[in-house]
Amino acid sequence: MRLLRISLALGVGLLALLMYFFPLGPLAALQWVFYDWAAVLVAAAWVLGLHYMAQHHWRGLIRRRGDWPARAVLILTLVLTFVVTLLQGPGGTWTRWLLEYGLIPAAVSLFAVAGVVLTYRGLWLLQHRRDPLAWSFAVGVVLFLAADAVRFFTGRPQVAQAVSTLERWLVVPALRGLLLGLALGLITTAWRLLWAADRPYEDE
Repeated sequence: MRLLRISLALGVGLLALLMYFFPLGPLAALQWVFYDWAAVLVAAAWVLGLHYMAQHHWRGLIRRRGDWPARAVLILTLVLTFVVTLLQGPGGTWTRWLLEYGLIPAAVSLFAVAGVVLTYRGLWLLQHRRDPLAWSFAVGVVLFLAADAVRFFTGRPQVAQAVSTLERWLVVPALRGLLLGLALGLITTAWRLLWAADRPYEDE
């Protein structure tokens, strides 16, 4: 059984890689079949994750833990969003209303909190680790937060242009490096799976 699992995983992975480079005839049709299967499995995984999250917070709500009001709001939001999206689809009127007045404001608030957390962690790093990496992180966070604040409150085109130039020379290369590192990590992980160096599909 173990050999069958490994052979099946390696066979599907190598076949998908072959179909990507040579999408010819029957291979192209088989490639879309695999994509459809993957989409169904991902959707099922999302549903299972939603069920697990709701079950976890429901137990905390029943036991009346200290954060039970937040758990109640979360469960109500999960059920409401799931039912509305299931009935109307992603392009429905109420679905788009929930996206515009629920998800987007929550995401904006999360990013605002992330700015405060990064600033705090930068100051914490300077207190506990005074190496060049910690200094660059802390100075970078404070510098760009201050630049955005100046750009917002002044509203002058010259200030906006200066901040945009600074971001183009510093932030964009850093993001590119981060994305390249992420891409290399994904490629390495894929090859380790293809050569059976890692076997997450097996039982412990």
